[in-house]
Amino acid sequence: MKEKESDRKKQIYSVGIYARLSVDHRIKRESIASQIAAAKAYLTQQEGMKLYNCYIDLGESGTHFKRNGFLKLMEDIREKRVNCIIVKDFSRFGRNYIEVENYIDKIFPFLGVRFISITDEFDSLHQEKNRLDRNIKNLINEIYVNDTAQKVKEVKQFCQEQGNYLGSKAPYGYKIESREGKRVLIQDDAFPVAEKMLQMFLEGKNQREIAVWLYQNQVHRPSDYRRTGHIYCTGEEPLFEWQRGSIWQVLNRLLLMHQKEGILKQKDAVKDLKNRKTEQSYWKTKPLSLDCYCGDCGKKLAFRKDLKQGIFYCAQAGRIDRFRCKKKQITEQNLSFYIKILFEHLLQEKALLAFGSTEKRELEKYIENYIIKQRKKQKAERKRIKQQIMAAEQIINKRYMDYQLQRILKEEFFIKKQIQKEKIKRLERKKQKILQRQQKMEEQQIELIKWMEKIAEGQMEQIQDPFFFLLIIKRVELFSEKRILIRLNIRRC
Repeated sequence: MKEKESDRKKQIYSVGIYARLSVDHRIKRESIASQIAAAKAYLTQQEGMKLYNCYIDLGESGTHFKRNGFLKLMEDIREKRVNCIIVKDFSRFGRNYIEVENYIDKIFPFLGVRFISITDEFDSLHQEKNRLDRNIKNLINEIYVNDTAQKVKEVKQFCQEQGNYLGSKAPYGYKIESREGKRVLIQDDAFPVAEKMLQMFLEGKNQREIAVWLYQNQVHRPSDYRRTGHIYCTGEEPLFEWQRGSIWQVLNRLLLMHQKEGILKQKDAVKDLKNRKTEQSYWKTKPLSLDCYCGDCGKKLAFRKDLKQGIFYCAQAGRIDRFRCKKKQITEQNLSFYIKILFEHLLQEKALLAFGSTEKRELEKYIENYIIKQRKKQKAERKRIKQQIMAAEQIINKRYMDYQLQRILKEEFFIKKQIQKEKIKRLERKKQKILQRQQKMEEQQIELIKWMEKIAEGQMEQIQDPFFFLLIIKRVELFSEKRILIRLNIRRC
């Protein structure tokens, strides 16, 4: 035991100081400086400690751990750059009792990280001595933040009942005024336009028809209205088409306000609006990993599924303003056919055999970069799924604390817990699909390495895999004259 204690004393700790403040305010910025100063003062009194970096989260709540400074600290811990954390007190590290205890008792010991809280006189090397005190303090921090959140919620609800508008920006058709010490919404000059939009929607008009009516009547978009102060286009001001999202936002907020005022007593209109938006959200990721562009306007081509076949098309052709483009589209099957014809021609003409050493090195470098890019993409996908699973688990823990503190009923807790459990199952299935795609990608990477060997030996005519053809395509451009331009990553071709 004495030998272990002497080894601990001899160990040099790379220290990361963590400071957090939940309110982003100039006056309270000094609190961050005082936290760091207290940690540095403590550091100077200790032996075997060396400061690596300071990590700051300003304007971040302690109820969650999705903070930029904290995530950077955890990244440095995993990379073995930091093995000791110093905070001023437990509340600066976090106010979620379960999560704080999880980090101190499980995660940090597993990673070999020492944790020190100065004002709480806690050191994870001697945690047996003050474990009970630590648990009580963390529980108090959790209760404090939940109590504060409840009070803020009650204050906001009281202000709304008194007629105060709490939003930062007025919805389209309204403006904010101060009357008798209250922030209230009153109708402005654009209100008749908003009412007309709502009337058209309730009559069964879709967002496309509403956008056409707005453009024909030369009505400015909300952003242009705020910028110019004019509801209608005047003089030489440019007129732009209303986007579907802007129309949906105006209608949604107007419906909710009418509901609140008692004009609409049923929620059917709001549900109908959400259903219509869901029906129009048919966009899907294109299966071919190609950069396809419109040759006329230069915009990237959109992709949709139509009767089991994918179609690339120019979305700008649907516009009604001066940015409207000519209508053009091509099916995924036809595009694949043209690519195949191109490379059969290149192989017959032996154009790929005419590569010099410069072109071969260029192609090898491109394939290497492709492999690195795909590996990074797979890693980012796995990390995102893992964070989503952790977030769902945190919600379950938070709902459990609400149940323990009698803020929610037992039945409500189990319902919310079941919802998050189902979400975790879906994420786990998604994670398995990502792993399967990763295995397939690793097989493709083996093929890529074989291709690189054939390129180096000058045997490119032996490569017949269409995946290789797609790989060396740089850009596809589609023109309105039924003409296709395929640019390659190889200059000689």
